[in-house]
Amino acid sequence: MSKVLSLLAALAALFMATPARASFDQSCLPSMKLFFSGFSGCDSVALLSPGNDTRVNLVFLLADAKGQRLAIQSRDPEAYPKPSTFTPADWPGFAAAILPPKANNDETSGEATICVSDAKGQADFIAAVAADTSLSEAEKAALKAAREAIACAGSTAAGAAPEVQSANAKEFAAYLAAITKFYQADHADAAGFAALANSPQGWVKEAARYMQARVLLLAGQAVAFDDYGTLSADKIDRAKVAAAKDAFEAYLKDYPQGAYAASATGLLRRAAWLGGNGGEQRALYAKLLHGAEVNDASIALINELDFKLPPDAYLAEGADPVFLAVEDLRRMREQHDDKGNVVPGMKAEVIEAQKARFAGQDDLYAYLVAARAWFVDHDAKAVLQALPERAVTADLTTLELSRQVLRLAAMDAGGDGKAARAGYVALVAHATAAYQRPALEMAIALSDEHNKHIATVFDADSPVKEPLIRAQVLDMLAGPILLRQQASAKDVPQDERDTAIYRLLSRDLVQGHFKGFVEDIKLLPPKPAPAADGSVQDKFAAFRWEGSKDGYACPDIVSLAQTLATNAKDVAGRLCLGEFFRGTGVADLPKPADGILGSTGTLFAGAPLARGDFYADIMKDAKASRDDRAYALFRAVHCYAPAHSNDCGGKDVDEATRKAWHDELKAKYGDTVWARQLKFYW
Repeated sequence: MSKVLSLLAALAALFMATPARASFDQSCLPSMKLFFSGFSGCDSVALLSPGNDTRVNLVFLLADAKGQRLAIQSRDPEAYPKPSTFTPADWPGFAAAILPPKANNDETSGEATICVSDAKGQADFIAAVAADTSLSEAEKAALKAAREAIACAGSTAAGAAPEVQSANAKEFAAYLAAITKFYQADHADAAGFAALANSPQGWVKEAARYMQARVLLLAGQAVAFDDYGTLSADKIDRAKVAAAKDAFEAYLKDYPQGAYAASATGLLRRAAWLGGNGGEQRALYAKLLHGAEVNDASIALINELDFKLPPDAYLAEGADPVFLAVEDLRRMREQHDDKGNVVPGMKAEVIEAQKARFAGQDDLYAYLVAARAWFVDHDAKAVLQALPERAVTADLTTLELSRQVLRLAAMDAGGDGKAARAGYVALVAHATAAYQRPALEMAIALSDEHNKHIATVFDADSPVKEPLIRAQVLDMLAGPILLRQQASAKDVPQDERDTAIYRLLSRDLVQGHFKGFVEDIKLLPPKPAPAADGSVQDKFAAFRWEGSKDGYACPDIVSLAQTLATNAKDVAGRLCLGEFFRGTGVADLPKPADGILGSTGTLFAGAPLARGDFYADIMKDAKASRDDRAYALFRAVHCYAPAHSNDCGGKDVDEATRKAWHDELKAKYGDTVWARQLKFYW
């Protein structure tokens, strides 16, 4: 790999790398939960939380500081995916949702390479030439053509020097020679620009000053990155980095509003990073961020600092309270040792020792104290002590929303669920920023689950409107009465009725409510008409199962349910129900982990049926027909194909037992079609 390509690869890897501290840049499905003490990269919520991507927490705090109300931006659905309005979830989705879509889709052209400056540099040069009244028209044309002929990448052939006579034209020509060398030959030689640092031509002088500093910085890192973009700190030429820093500062002193001031400021941060000066980095970031609203520029800056600012810089004496708060939240995350055991989290005295550093930001400090008590110690009483009750009369900031929700959750955990729910409901009117209302709706639904009042989620005056939350309650919690209510409701969206119908019918069968299924199947909507291409998108296809004629013969699902409603132990009926489960994918839903909406389990009575249990019972049933016992053995062995793991439910058995089933089928029922078909055991 050439030196040029090595440098480009190193820069690209540097700027495109995933920040180690904050998140995994990937698409995420939101978890149905309000509080996350661990970190996955996909579980950011609308509160200041340890589980959030640190960049999300930083955006929230900066928006609060500026009094900015974050909003979900509209976008062309054909060009952009629909942004999530339910939860921030992951960093890329969050950043995309709160920023307007870019007018130019080609956002990556030249990104993270020296070529990123080529287009602007060319435009600036041509504009400066056109504005210089001392140049003849012929000189302007020649200089313009010469600049347009310079290719940043893909060519090493230098164009002919323009033939010019006037003094300023020669200055422009000398700059062209320097920029040609920079783009096409040597990115670390500043001599050509240094020679123009006192040019009498104003634009040339400014551009040369900027480029001289930029080249010095490139020289300082020239051999510090390998071909894969990995930085070796010991290979940084710190003297050249320091010289670049001085040059950028000198440029900014002379040109505080210059054409390249923004770029010089960014590269000054890079010089601080390469120079290992975390305090200087932190000060530069803090100055810029506190002067900006959340927008494209500040989001890019947050990405940059998340990658480059070392963790100890967040905590060092003099660190801005916002940085300190973000790092404190990160350190509250649940940690595990090499064996997966939870290790002790941040101690109370760590936060207590920081009190003076949050002078003037008492609310933020009180929240951090309460958050540590909640996420690390799981101490609801300590939360209530740290966060006294206070009324909300204005739109909620993220900090105030976090404070109020954490306090109400502690009340709920302490047994005052009725007051907690009322508190959540009262906050809804003040939840005007992005993601805030869905967070409160999740809090209300979780409170209703905790206090065993899930039906109130669907009351006419319920503030819980978010379809994902309502669907989760129907899928994971609702019993037959509530499911039938929503399946028959006329004043809810069709999707919600469909969710209720599907879950009602599946639970009827999975949990053995066969009489209920025979009645509830009447709620099944007609089969949809074919689309233009002849395909049919039928979400209820499973419940139109017509049975099977090949292999083990079975009736349609309604006839089967009628049989089982009369005798739930019917051998053929259970084997056919196993065929239904196997062929349609209808199955029990695993109970969510603690803290996730639905973790207390369904109100449908009865244990879920497992076809693995059917087979185990029937193969031992002397009253079962010989063919039925053979088929039960055949299917029981296949439960473990091909991955050696049980996909039939019921009690797992070891490989020796599976081999015994195989051998029994071959020995006792060798003349059956099932014995002839079975070749292996798994």
